[in-house]
Amino acid sequence: MPWVFKKCGDLTIETAYEIGYNFHGAGGSTAQKETQMANDKFSTREALNYGWETFKANIPFFLGFMVVVSVLTFVPRLVIERLFEPQTALYFVVNLIVSLISIFAGMMALRISLYINDDGSPELSRLSETFSYFPYYLGGELLRGLIVGGVYIVLSALREKLPVSLLALGELLWLPFAIVFTYMFFFTGYLIIDKGLGPIEALKESRALTYGYKKDLLVFSLVMGLINAPGLFFIFVGTILEVGGMPSGSIFTTIGKILMVGLIVSIPVSLMALTQLYRRFCPVEAASQTA
Repeated sequence: MPWVFKKCGDLTIETAYEIGYNFHGAGGSTAQKETQMANDKFSTREALNYGWETFKANIPFFLGFMVVVSVLTFVPRLVIERLFEPQTALYFVVNLIVSLISIFAGMMALRISLYINDDGSPELSRLSETFSYFPYYLGGELLRGLIVGGVYIVLSALREKLPVSLLALGELLWLPFAIVFTYMFFFTGYLIIDKGLGPIEALKESRALTYGYKKDLLVFSLVMGLINAPGLFFIFVGTILEVGGMPSGSIFTTIGKILMVGLIVSIPVSLMALTQLYRRFCPVEAASQTA
């Protein structure tokens, strides 16, 4: 079914009925229904299950997708490290170009995941419609990085000025602020390519969407990290052991390399899980109902 996109913050009890929202066992009061709508926005387990089922239904596509992503992002960086001297102007320019290509590939990955989620297929023939969003997507990512990075720098500087006796208190105060600003703009990229918002608008909309859900988004991110990072963890441990002269280090490194192959599966699953989660925050409406 074709879809058009609804302003994320406008989902009310009335519009929820219009798009067929099922208030299963929520009771008759408005407060009960609003509570269910808020709770149903977030389910890490359902998002992961959706990601897994979507991957299984599109295995050939996602395998090809991962090959293309690797060629566009990981392979060029390996080549750069071998061919160019670090700290040179040419090294910087080539790195910048590769970084822009990686950001563009990330934007395309989000667009494809939205097509799969909304229409059931990657709609590759329509990808060119997204190209014009790249300046906005790039601007949004840069602004988000500057804001979050700036907050981290300020908080770290303030923490350094605390006396030793208050360092523990500083850590307790630093962590909530870091979490809030990290996840405040979590959906900026999605909002730009999904709704065509400018960078500032997308940042504001993401802040509104994630209000009250920072902790849930942190848990979701930690789960995604556990799914995608085991290989890196084993390689890290193996490297430390090998440096220390322990024979078991090579075993850990080998296990890590084997687990890294699992990224071919875990990255698409995580991407589709995140997209499904975004759609819970920013639902869609049948085109026939809004034409």
